Amino acid sequence: MNEFVNKHHFKDDIEGQFINNDILLWREELTCINAEIIFFKKLLKSKKDNKVYAKLIKKLEEKERQNRNLFDNLIVYIRKIDGLKECEDIDCETYYLNDHINFKKDIESFLYQYKKLKRITYLKLNKRDTL
Repeated sequence: MNEFVNKHHFKDDIEGQFINNDILLWREELTCINAEIIFFKKLLKSKKDNKVYAKLIKKLEEKERQNRNLFDNLIVYIRKIDGLKECEDIDCETYYLNDHINFKKDIESFLYQYKKLKRITYLKLNKRDTL
């Protein structure tokens, strides 16, 4: 059985693995969201009655802007979190771990809000297509 945390790993190594996994997941999520938003906007704009979707398109454009900003912030964060490797005391580690927790709250809030918008988009498309 392949264990994620081996017995020979130190606490710092384990924290680093979890942080790196979060970062990889976030990068992939934000990249996929960008592609989805582009797809949704093209789909909604291609509809005959696309004026019905104008409000939804505006919301998607706002999420697209937020996604782009968050992706830029993630790149900055990745460079910043690299400083965790240089920590030699608990105060330094605590600073970076608290920073990670705060960034995680922000990004997870965005992901939650985007999923709500995506669900609304699916429901609106499905409702209009079944009428």
